[in-house]
Order: sequence, then C-alpha cells, then structure tokens
Amino acid sequence: MNDIVLSTMGIASIGLHCWLSIYAVQRRDRPGALPLTLLGAALTAASLILTLDIVANLSVLNFFGQALVFATVLWTAFTLEYTGRGPAMTRNRLIGLLGLSTVIVVLQVLIIYVFSPGFPYWLFISASNITVISTGGFGIFLVVRSGVTYDDLPLVRALVVAGTGVSIVFIWIAGIILGERLQFDSVFRTVITVLLVSSGGLFALAQYRYDLLEADPSAGHLARNTIFDEMAEAVIVSDRQQQLLDSNRTAEQVFDIGPAVLGEPIVDVIGTSLAPYDGETITIPGRDGRREYEVRQSPVKGSTEKSVGTVYMLRDVTDQQTHEQQLAVLNRVLRHNLRNDFDSIRGFAEPIRDGNTTVDETVAFSKRIRDSAHRIRDLGQKVSHAERLLEWEPLDRNQIDLVAVSESVADQMESKYPDSSVDVSVLKRPLQARTDRETITAVIEELVDNSLKHRQEAGGKVNIELGKANGEIAIVIRDDGPGIPEHERAVLLDGEETPLRHGTGIGLWFVYWGIRRLGGTLSFAENKPQGSVVTVQLPTVD
Repeated sequence: MNDIVLSTMGIASIGLHCWLSIYAVQRRDRPGALPLTLLGAALTAASLILTLDIVANLSVLNFFGQALVFATVLWTAFTLEYTGRGPAMTRNRLIGLLGLSTVIVVLQVLIIYVFSPGFPYWLFISASNITVISTGGFGIFLVVRSGVTYDDLPLVRALVVAGTGVSIVFIWIAGIILGERLQFDSVFRTVITVLLVSSGGLFALAQYRYDLLEADPSAGHLARNTIFDEMAEAVIVSDRQQQLLDSNRTAEQVFDIGPAVLGEPIVDVIGTSLAPYDGETITIPGRDGRREYEVRQSPVKGSTEKSVGTVYMLRDVTDQQTHEQQLAVLNRVLRHNLRNDFDSIRGFAEPIRDGNTTVDETVAFSKRIRDSAHRIRDLGQKVSHAERLLEWEPLDRNQIDLVAVSESVADQMESKYPDSSVDVSVLKRPLQARTDRETITAVIEELVDNSLKHRQEAGGKVNIELGKANGEIAIVIRDDGPGIPEHERAVLLDGEETPLRHGTGIGLWFVYWGIRRLGGTLSFAENKPQGSVVTVQLPTVD
C-alpha cells in the first residue's frame, strides 16, 4: 500500500477518533461517556504518531506500543460502564485503572531502556502483555454477552461495538508480534493503520446507525436484575448441595450476607436450612433479631430440565402475624372483658338506682363500680398505647443505655407504688443495645407494673437484672408476687388464643408483641420460694 493511501487512511483515523472524543464529551452524562472520551483521545494520539511517520526508530516504536496500553484499558472501562456489567465503573475506579496502566507502562519503559530486556525481565513484560490483552478481551466478552445471552443490547449493535474492541486489542497484538520484528516498515504501518481506521469507522457506524450513546442498553437482563435487587422479599439462590450462589439486596441486608460467604452452606450463612420448608413459616435470626418468614422455593432447571439449584423467597410475616394476633386479642377483650365489666357496673348500679341497698352496700357497690371503670380506662389506655407502639412504620433503632432506661422505669414504678421497691442490678457494664427506646421502655414498664399491681398485699419487691446470655442482652424481671398463671404463659408461648384457652388481659400480650417486634424472645420461670421470673432476650444488633 503506497504512502499516499496510508497517509489518507491515517488522516481519516485521526478525524474519526477526534470526532469520537468530541462526540463523547457532548454526551458526558451518558453511561460510558468519560472513558470513551479518553479512549478517543488515546487513539487520536496513536493515529497522529503513525500518520506523521514519527515512529522512526525502535525507541519511539516502543513508546507507541506502551501508549496502546491506555487505549486497551480504557476500552474495557467503557464496556463496564456501558453494559452495566462487572464492577461498577466509578471515577475512582477509572483513575485506579489508569494508575495501573501507568505502572505497567513505566515498568516496561524502565526494563527496555534502563535494564536489559532479557531474563528475568521478559517475564514481567510477557505477563503485562497478557494482562492487557485479557483486559481488552474481557470488554469484548461483556459486550457480546449483553447482546447474545442477555438481550441487554440489540444483537447487531452489540456486534458492531464488540468489533471496535477487537480492532483495538489487535492493534496491541500486532504491535507485539510485528513491532520489534518489522519495526516501522510499510507492513507494520499498513496493519496498524487499517486497524485504527477500523476501530474509528465502527464507532462511527455504532453511533449513526445504532445510536451508540443515545439509546441505553435495553431493559432485558438489567431490568430482571433490578427487580431482583429491589424486591421487598429476601431471595436466596442455592446449588444442588444447598450452598449459597446468589442473594438479592434485601437478603444481604437482613441476613448480613457478604461476598465472603458465597459458596458456603446456607445453614451456616443464615443459621438454618431452608430445604425442608416450602409454604411454611419459620423463625430465622437476622440483623434485626428473630423474625418470622414464609418460605417459598422454586427449582432452577438447566437445559436438561433437571434441577441444578433452588431459589428461596422469604417473606417477612412477623408484623402481619402480630397484627392478626392483635385483632384476635382485641376481639376477645371487647367481647369478654369489656362486656363483663359493663355488666358488672350495670349489676351494681341498678340496686343503688332503685334504692334497694343499705348504706354499707351502697359504699361497697360504688367501690366495685369504680374499680370496673378504672379497669376499662386502663384497658383503653393500654390498647391505645399498643396500637401506637406496634404500628407498621419501621422501628427507630438507636444505641441506648439499658441501665439508664431500667433505672428510670424503677423510679417511675416506685412513685406509682410507694410501698414497693424496684431495684436494678447490672451483671455487666457497659450494657448498651441498638433498639427502639420507646418500645423497650414500655415493655419493661409493663412487666414491672404487672408484677406489682397483682399483689394481694403491699410491700412488693421487683428486681430488674441486666446482663448477657448466649451472646444476647438479657433483661430479667424477678418478683415475689403470686406469679403468672400457667395458662397465661402457655397462650403467649404458643402465640395463639382459643375460645377455651385465652389470657385475662392485654398487658402480657403487649409485652409479647413489643419483644417480638424488637426481634427478641420471651420466657417464663418460677421464682423460689414465690413469684415469677420473666426473661427478655434482645439481639445485639450492630
């Protein structure tokens, strides 16, 4: 190919790549625009060097080859941002890639011009050449896969864009194979010029025919990935051996799943096996404590229709179950407790109204009416408090000092029950938890109040004991009262009332709901020689 043709092609290459940079700058808000701008500048410089024939000796030729390192790396950076695949291409990461390219270039230049390029230096040169070629090849793979496998890009546009990468990578390969052997003869110049013009021409075709930066990659797999990550339900994917393959953003946040646990058994990652459950509800500990999840599973089938893995979808039903329990309990309260109290008021008020009572009976009946009215008032306040604390909004978790909260509750209860004493003992300091202050305060208040108000005589004693058990925070309420009836405890531990088995009030249910919402557990025991022990365990949430 004569010099005039080569020069003409070289000028065309300069113009095409210069246009590419200007075009990308004008669309700098589009995905891939910044690395494409730098790529166009690098290829413009390479075309200028070749066209002006300043590759006049081996030294300049080597500098020309090193400059192509940047072009190849910038091509891959463009594909990462353009396709949305692989690591997210931020400005800092782009700077990091350019920094790595600079290190490779500097070391190669030092080896060529300062040290002898023989053994062992040629090992580094060979490794760096393979790294650069592999990097460019990875960019080509991303674009082709986006068009062929995932349908993110129209197939023809993907092939045209991939063709630009092929040209750029082959410029580097040609420089390695032909550069030192042919140096700057016409064959070398012809091959490199043709490849440079090809890359510029394909970029121009990709824009004018297929809207390179004007049209984003089609929804396709990107949309499916977006939906996968934005689902409110936690999704976990396992292989046939029940090892973790993938998870969505919700699962990563709820169960604290990171890249380090990929490939680990699911039972080790989330604390329980999911394989036996489908359509069932199980308790799983997570970042916010123990929660109830409804598990659904679907097989992942390969081309042979055999299952190669399983997709588990976990829907948090804790709040839903709590609200269903609230409705059932409130229905019982309205039908049973309130009806009994109102019947009692009417039964005592009617004889007084009719004048059929003595003075002593009138005083006694009035006291019974007043007690029933107080119970109705307290019940209404408790229901209102429960509705406010257990509403659907997310909890306001903050780092709180449980010792200070417990001491505040103790002072409040001693003011309410002057003849009683409430002590706080701390087994371990500092004792802090990241939880909702209002809910845990209300829970402790209710437990202490429940211990004191059910005593038959004055002078009750309650101890709030704070410590840790099994890696969790433990709040133990000990009293010397009559204790909690067995049927009351059974109803709470089972989490369900029946017509023949139900609680007598709403206080302990309020405690149960609050602790459940905090992700904790509730347990009961008897205090020797008399009284009850109620233990609340809360997760140590970071």
